[in-house]
Amino acid sequence: MIQARLKASARRLLCTGHHCARTILCTKTAETVILESIPGLVLWLRQHRAWEFAAARGLGRPFVAALRRAVQGQGRVSGTIAYEKLPSEKDLSVSFVDSDGDQVHFLRTGSDMSCLGLSIGAHSPPKRITQLRVADGGNAVLVRLEDGLAVQIVAPDEVVERGDLVRVAQAAESSGVLPIELKDPVSSMCCDYLCCMHRGRSPDDSAHRHFSNGAILHSLHWWADESPQGLQSSLGLLAGFSYEAGREDATNSYLLGRCPTRQGGVLFSVAEERTAWPEARLAGLRYTQTGLLSTVIEILQHAMCISSRKEDRDILFVDLGSGDGRVVDAVVRGLGWRGE
Repeated sequence: MIQARLKASARRLLCTGHHCARTILCTKTAETVILESIPGLVLWLRQHRAWEFAAARGLGRPFVAALRRAVQGQGRVSGTIAYEKLPSEKDLSVSFVDSDGDQVHFLRTGSDMSCLGLSIGAHSPPKRITQLRVADGGNAVLVRLEDGLAVQIVAPDEVVERGDLVRVAQAAESSGVLPIELKDPVSSMCCDYLCCMHRGRSPDDSAHRHFSNGAILHSLHWWADESPQGLQSSLGLLAGFSYEAGREDATNSYLLGRCPTRQGGVLFSVAEERTAWPEARLAGLRYTQTGLLSTVIEILQHAMCISSRKEDRDILFVDLGSGDGRVVDAVVRGLGWRGE
């Protein structure tokens, strides 16, 4: 369990990840909010054909299709949850040279091939995609990787025309990576799941435990758990359960068959940094192999005639070409220079 005390003005959501799925937030009031994973959500959505319910509520057809892919199209089996792979996405592999001249490769990754990965460069290892959005015009995708790095990729016309970017976006959706437009409808259905009473209790074990101990359902946090398991089992949502002073009636309410929720309604939240995309054109990543790093160091040593005097080591090295921070790190460690 991770514990964090927030300052009075702090509103930042602490993302827990699957393996540390409980975080305690102490807010500016006496309120304590505990964030929990929701491992049964996708199974419940699938059993109740949530996409049909969303369509009946007026959700647009593209988003209904995205929700259905996320609920039905995940290619894995875990515990009691069985998912089907969509036939066109079992062996997804989309490669092309982008507008920067870099070799771009979208492919399935993970031990069970249920995640979507991106590699840029002929020999770079893939990184898991946690967010993906097709840019206006349909000829570019905005991608956020598991390390938080955001990348924009502009595809050539022939790639767009044969539908490769659409296939990539659909593969992301089937991995649980959904667009921000689905935050409110999915959060609303998640609230229904946590608060529907089945045999006198919430169907979610964590919710049942918190409700029984006097907590209320306070908030739902979109894109808060972007671990593979979090995306595949709960579409990245975390539930916030609040223990409020003066809400001793919460336990009694639950015992009477009503799940207690925040006064004014459950909050549907998303961290601001997860919704911000850089406006400028982003260069692609260019990974530098270990052997080339050694060669760079050797060239610099010979070219600059490095000596042991301190003043000769006070040099600023700036990488203007590769976009790979490992080049600067190698120079800083190997030569003792400052780097940017």
